[in-house]
Amino acid sequence: MKTRWMTTWRHLRHVLTGAAVALTLAACGGAGDAGGAPPVTPPTTDTTLADGNSTDLRKIIVAVPPPATASSPGTTITTLKIHYHRTNGDYTGVMIHTWNAAVSPVWNEGFVPDGTDSFGVYFNVQLATTTGVVGYILHIGDDKDDNGVDQSYTLQPGANEIWRIQDDLNTYTNNPLGAAQVDIDTVRVHYLRYANDYSTWGLHLWDGSGLDP
Repeated sequence: MKTRWMTTWRHLRHVLTGAAVALTLAACGGAGDAGGAPPVTPPTTDTTLADGNSTDLRKIIVAVPPPATASSPGTTITTLKIHYHRTNGDYTGVMIHTWNAAVSPVWNEGFVPDGTDSFGVYFNVQLATTTGVVGYILHIGDDKDDNGVDQSYTLQPGANEIWRIQDDLNTYTNNPLGAAQVDIDTVRVHYLRYANDYSTWGLHLWDGSGLDP
């Protein structure tokens, strides 16, 4: 009797277990059951698509910025600006003739000033190349400054700017007259006495000094 009951219980337990498994598979759709939910496809990443531009709602878009690339250094622009000051303040007919590393004008002519400033007039020289020596001469007609001596300037990379004064053979890289217009024929002499007794002191000039009163 006992043996028959145990056999019946084992059979019933197998039946109940099978029923439970069948119910679980039915709830999940079952493996290979065409009527159930389709198997879940793991999300994919596609870095070739722009953010939000996928037709697959399950696709995960990974926005990866393009790798940073070293920017190429900017090209250095070489220019030459020549300022010119005439002592009498008259710039009527003033021109500049250039050659070598600069564009040459028509023979026996020149380029007119590009503008004026507190120093005088200035020329934005038209360069033929960004290196080398610019030959130039400032003139009014056939009247050439600096006693007709050809002038030159060696170009440096970047912005070049020089100042020239009538009948002065020096090439200045800064305004020699300063911000304000001054009389370049005037010489100022500074004199210091430690005793601070200046009442009887003066400045004596004589012929040939170039500073005759």
